[in-house]
Amino acid sequence: MSLIDLIRAETERLGFILCGVAPPSPPAHFRAYEHWIEAGLHAEMAYMATGQARLRREDPGLVLPEAAAILVVAMRYFSPHVIPPGPSNEALGRVAAYAWGEDYHQVIPPRLEELVLQLEKVLGQPVRHRIYSDTGPILEHDLAQQAGLGWTGKNTCTISPRQGSYFLIGEVFLDAPVEPTQALRQFCSN
Repeated sequence: MSLIDLIRAETERLGFILCGVAPPSPPAHFRAYEHWIEAGLHAEMAYMATGQARLRREDPGLVLPEAAAILVVAMRYFSPHVIPPGPSNEALGRVAAYAWGEDYHQVIPPRLEELVLQLEKVLGQPVRHRIYSDTGPILEHDLAQQAGLGWTGKNTCTISPRQGSYFLIGEVFLDAPVEPTQALRQFCSN
């Protein structure tokens, strides 16, 4: 069994529905991000326009200089088609589906830490890593496409041909020698 097969089996055990590996190379949509910032579309999110944030989005290798691979995973979130009734059998209101249930910032990183521990056991050595789940200056949808999870839709969501778009993304920058998986081509032109 190859290393990527072992990683896929472990990510499935941990509750992830998709898994792939991207190289730590510049993202295809960085220029679009730069134009978005220059147009002021980041509103009050000034942290998105800082020099350090822009540099790391342009070159993911700056996140962990010794990174040889970026593992990208996806975890399904609550279905927006099933809204549980409130105490009086009325719908509770409209809240984004990904916000229902536990905070993914608290769910995804511990599972990725567990994945790294398993990877260290298999490799027989420590693995330097950095974990993100919508928590750092990276273009995670570009990474998801490079890793073969899906492509970026016009709505900026990653769309998987097998799983749709109702999922959250997590990344692990690894210094482990994991071969990149096949990237998916872009189906939606922006």
